[in-house]
Amino acid sequence: FDKWEAAAEMALARSASQEAMTNAQETLKAAKRLNSETSPEMVRGMILVGRSHDSQGQLSEAMAVLKSASNAARKLHDVQLSADAANHFADSCMMTSKRHHEAIDLCEKALKDLSDSDEVRRCRLMSQLARAYMFVGQFSEGTRFGQQSMELAAKLGDHKSQFSVMMMHFGAPFIARNGREARHWRDNLDAMHRVAEKLGTIDQGRDRTLSLFVGAEMADRDLMDNSLELLTAISEKDNHLQLY
Repeated sequence: FDKWEAAAEMALARSASQEAMTNAQETLKAAKRLNSETSPEMVRGMILVGRSHDSQGQLSEAMAVLKSASNAARKLHDVQLSADAANHFADSCMMTSKRHHEAIDLCEKALKDLSDSDEVRRCRLMSQLARAYMFVGQFSEGTRFGQQSMELAAKLGDHKSQFSVMMMHFGAPFIARNGREARHWRDNLDAMHRVAEKLGTIDQGRDRTLSLFVGAEMADRDLMDNSLELLTAISEKDNHLQLY
């Protein structure tokens, strides 16, 4: 089980999507051989299968598996696995622009159960909540979670969470943004680019996808063209099916 799990994680890290799915499915098979009933190993295997679907661009399948993993983790009263499943479920929701309310529900339940000392997971969940609330138009809640997660992310040096919160600034249409965000949209976009460069190519692709939409919204043709060029290069670099 441990070896298949490690192999799946390594494949996901380099966006070897087909290999990741094969290894994730073997991880799940090993978990079933270890335990006939639901177990932490089973949930870990399910999360890997869900993340592999996400990597392949099969986002509906990813959300279905990750939602099941979240439910199974809650039955086990495993708060860490519940948080991990909720985090990845919210990530897939973001890519589809669907089911944000479900993501909010799972992340809030997981956050409530987590120990205050588990700062990394708390930071990731709060950044997901910030983004999801902003995308459904609940700006005050999005701002509240955004401020909390940015403070914690800065303390932890968690660039992934910082990036998630930065994305939320562009989740609302321009007319709904506050004065400072509206005036400094380009500065905020450049800051998001700098954080994305510290992350993997999937997040860099998400950064450029959002930048493309912002360029269209702000009628900036140069920004659109540059973002599309960079997005295409990133998509082809590691055969990112999700970004195609």
